[in-house]
Amino acid sequence: MKNYKKVFVFVFYMVFIIVGFAYGYHKGKDISKDNLQAKKQLTEQINQESAVIKQEDKITPNTKLEYVYNYTKCNHTLKEIQNPTSNIIGMNKEEYMLYLTKNNPQWELIDFSSDRITMSIDKKQLCPEHFIIGVENGLIAIHKVDEDGNKVLYKIINNSIKLLNEIDQQKLIEGIVVNNEEEMIEVLENFSS
Repeated sequence: MKNYKKVFVFVFYMVFIIVGFAYGYHKGKDISKDNLQAKKQLTEQINQESAVIKQEDKITPNTKLEYVYNYTKCNHTLKEIQNPTSNIIGMNKEEYMLYLTKNNPQWELIDFSSDRITMSIDKKQLCPEHFIIGVENGLIAIHKVDEDGNKVLYKIINNSIKLLNEIDQQKLIEGIVVNNEEEMIEVLENFSS
């Protein structure tokens, strides 16, 4: 009788172990299938997000074009913001780089997003914020610097340079570069005193 009990307990434990193993094996397969489905869903989601990102990286009517001008003679930087023209709306970064290379090769593309495109150019000249005090027909003259770095007559002061000492006359003949109107007024006041 004792042997039957031992055999019965042994058989019961063996059946319990076999059933447990089979159950665990079956559940493991289900978990693997679930993981596989989750991976597929995650891959699809990533692909959809990538497509959205690619769509976002195009020029829209709301994109701002930022032009950065670096003037090497005065070390000033000026920025200009514009809206895109209709011929570049819809371009992605690669298309815009080709467009820029073909139409404006001197510009360097710094940043590209659907919100803002930043381009930079180095100009070996003074920026348009400067004035040059010099001489025009023997009179003190003020020149403005245009966008191309050329001197453009701004104003003639009816003071002859002959009234100034030789050093000041030479400075005016060479041209005195000032950064803004305040500096220009200060320099002119020094000549009139």
